[in-house]
Amino acid sequence: MKFKLLKERLIQKAIFLERTTSWKFLFTPFRFYTYLNFERYYKISFDFPTVLFIEPTNKCNLRCVFCPRIKSSKKIGYMDFKLFKKIIDECIGHKKLCELDLHKDGEPLLAPNLLKMIKYAKESGISNKVAFASNGILLNEKKSKQIIKSGLDELTISLDAVTNETYKKIKGVAAFETVEENTKRFIEMRNEMGLKEPLVRVKIVYMKDNIHEVNDFVKKWKSIADSVPVRVYLTWGGSVEDKDITPIKPIKEPYPCPTLFGNRQNGLAVNWDGEVSVCCVDWNKQLIVGDVKKESIYDIWHGEKVKQLRLRHLKGDLEGLQCKTCDFKTSLPRMNLFLRRKLMKKTLAT
Repeated sequence: MKFKLLKERLIQKAIFLERTTSWKFLFTPFRFYTYLNFERYYKISFDFPTVLFIEPTNKCNLRCVFCPRIKSSKKIGYMDFKLFKKIIDECIGHKKLCELDLHKDGEPLLAPNLLKMIKYAKESGISNKVAFASNGILLNEKKSKQIIKSGLDELTISLDAVTNETYKKIKGVAAFETVEENTKRFIEMRNEMGLKEPLVRVKIVYMKDNIHEVNDFVKKWKSIADSVPVRVYLTWGGSVEDKDITPIKPIKEPYPCPTLFGNRQNGLAVNWDGEVSVCCVDWNKQLIVGDVKKESIYDIWHGEKVKQLRLRHLKGDLEGLQCKTCDFKTSLPRMNLFLRRKLMKKTLAT
């Protein structure tokens, strides 16, 4: 378990370095490995997605400065449990997911069926890991106990500050102490039960508003949480104010996003109403590739809309797509030319 966490931290650091340094990074051990072994590292798969997001709800109780959901035209709603079961059942028998994430554009703890969803997903065995991210405001003792017993593998708490002042500035509400206490108590309860899971990650997004607190944040939580990810700031393709502090180099030419081919960090995202976005970055449903009320995840992954998006990415034709300005894509290592040619052949053959 410690090895997996160490490996994850090294990967996070490597991706951060790539985003903020020059192509000289190609010759560091990790970058060189991912460049030559991209297909293996990212678990490229034409058969079935590597990661799947399912959105229990897009309702949220915060107004974070780095989140574009308040600009979304999406109707607020909750996924019906029957629809959730349909999605999970249709995944059984296919290649096992690396990760199933039960979140997208809202706060999962607001969804009335979240616990049932976690338990059903775990019992189905369709994924190596079932996880979700939360702001932690509603993580009281009763809910914490239920989640710990549900079988959840990993919980990420988005805290982003070490003071109430900074938290309120970023999140829009004064709930810092509540979230901090809820998170600490969750970990205590898990440990008291003699369990190692769910793993708890306490996350901070690195930006102008909290740059002065990042080091203190890591020092404070590294001895409490299982992991303390420091994430780069995303503007969601220019949808929110740019508060990034990393000097990202401009992209001279379009390049394909690994998400379309089975990215271990992103994947198809099922919105609460069943419509499927090509990835979790599609916050306003601009890249809908299917509908699970009418199709299965397998059929969508093998469908014409996904195929055409793959071809456009491989050809560098991103005009008119939000992918062109997606800064999540720029935070990922780039696939080598040999793999691009291989993927083009495979895509054309499907």
